[in-house]
Amino acid sequence: MIRGVIFDVDGTILDTMWIWDGIATKYIESFSKKPENNIGEKLYSLSFGEAMSYIKDTYKIDRSLEQITSDVKDMVRRFYEDESAPKKGVIKLIHNLYDKGIPMAAATSNEKDYIIKAFERLGIFSCFKKVVNCGEYNTTKFSPDIYMHASEGFNLPIENIAVFEDAFYAVKTAKDAGFITIGVAEPTAKNEEDQIREYADAFINDFDEFDINDF
Repeated sequence: MIRGVIFDVDGTILDTMWIWDGIATKYIESFSKKPENNIGEKLYSLSFGEAMSYIKDTYKIDRSLEQITSDVKDMVRRFYEDESAPKKGVIKLIHNLYDKGIPMAAATSNEKDYIIKAFERLGIFSCFKKVVNCGEYNTTKFSPDIYMHASEGFNLPIENIAVFEDAFYAVKTAKDAGFITIGVAEPTAKNEEDQIREYADAFINDFDEFDINDF
C-alpha cells in the first residue's frame, strides 16, 4: 500500500527535459554562433559546470567561465520562475494526494530555488513536506540517500513509499533500496522505456493513468 510519495521533478512533475535545447541554443546564437543539432543531448549528460565549460570551449565564447555560468543560470532561473509547465495530470494528482493526507516530497538533482519558484507559481509548493536536492547532501540518484532524506518525517517504512521517476538509473536505485517505483514516460528517455517498464512496479504514460487504489 502506498502511504507516502516522492516525486522526481524534471521530466516527472515538470516538462523541462528539453530545456537545454532551448536555452543553450538561444545563448550560443546570441554570440552569432551556430549550435550543434544535438546540443541538448550532449549537455544533458554533463554536470552544470562541465556543460558551461563545453559551451565556452566548443563555441569559443569570449566571456569568462564565471560570466557564462552566471548568464545561463539567470536564463534557467527565469525559465523555471515564469515558463516551466507541469506534465499532464500531475497537478490534479498532487492535490488529490494532499487531500487524502498522503505525505509528499520532491527529490531533484536541479537547483532547489528554481524548483520552489516553479512549484509556488503552479500552486503546489504547500502540498509538499519538503523539496530536497542532491547537492545539499553531496549525493546523486545513483545512491538511495536522496530518497532516504526525502522521506524523513514521513514516519513510514520505505516499502509503503512510492518514488516517481522518468530515468532508468533512478528507478533502479529506488527499487533496489526497497521503495515502490512508478516509471513515468518522458520523450527524452524513450530509449530507456523498455528497461523502466521491466524494472519498475508500474509505468504510466501520464498521471491521469495513476490510481493510488491500485497499490
